[in-house]
Amino acid sequence: MFLTLVIFIDIMKEIILILILLCSCTADDSVHFSRNFSPVNAYVKEVIDGDTYVVDINGSEKHVRVLGIDYPDISDDRIDNFIDLSVKKSRIKSCYDNGKKELVKILVGKNVTLNADKLAPDRDVYNRLLRYVNINGTDIGLLLLNNGYARFLNDNEIQCSRCIKYLESYNKVKDSKTGCLWDN
Repeated sequence: MFLTLVIFIDIMKEIILILILLCSCTADDSVHFSRNFSPVNAYVKEVIDGDTYVVDINGSEKHVRVLGIDYPDISDDRIDNFIDLSVKKSRIKSCYDNGKKELVKILVGKNVTLNADKLAPDRDVYNRLLRYVNINGTDIGLLLLNNGYARFLNDNEIQCSRCIKYLESYNKVKDSKTGCLWDN
């Protein structure tokens, strides 16, 4: 009898534990999330730097990081990421400023189209949406590469369907020494 009671108590403990776990799940935990790869319209509120923008998507403010490119960061602890390309700090800072001014004119206060990429993660480590940004049919990542304001993002963790095209554009501009960062 005592053994039966001990087994019954153990079974009840397991049932209670299972019930607690089930009750602690929220609706979001039980729903499978699938990404939307349809183009999304957004309103650009701010250009933080060349590859990061604040946008409004249906009344919700989001930070977007342009996929496939790396725009110079001129903070003291990160500018060295571009100096390794044999570009002087003064040129990096000048291109940063000129490119940002151009982007503000092109993007701020305008509607853009954001496209997710099936090969890339949805968000980066800073929780920014990773997207291609297009305005009136112009690919902003490609525009920045072609004008020498950015370089191809050589990050093995982030793959993208436009990476080959972006890399070719980057190499062409760099090798021909055209565009802001490379112009002699």
